[in-house]
Amino acid sequence: LLPTDRLLGDLPRVDLSLFQAGDLRNGKVVQLDTTSGAAHTGLLRAYGNASDFLGLVHVDAQQRLRAERLLATQPVIPGK
Repeated sequence: LLPTDRLLGDLPRVDLSLFQAGDLRNGKVVQLDTTSGAAHTGLLRAYGNASDFLGLVHVDAQQRLRAERLLATQPVIPGK
């Protein structure tokens, strides 16, 4: 079987911290850090802190990231 994100390889990738990924999964808007100079707009592939594919996100001109389509994941329980 091929990885889920294989068909989306042409889209830019964004890696999120554990907290950003959690916020995204909970429907919150995530502000991206653009100090590295890598600013994008439009659709991106989002990955969590363990390089887990989260799904598709949309980034606006102010670098605010919103979920478009996310994969179902197991809840993360701290300490387990």
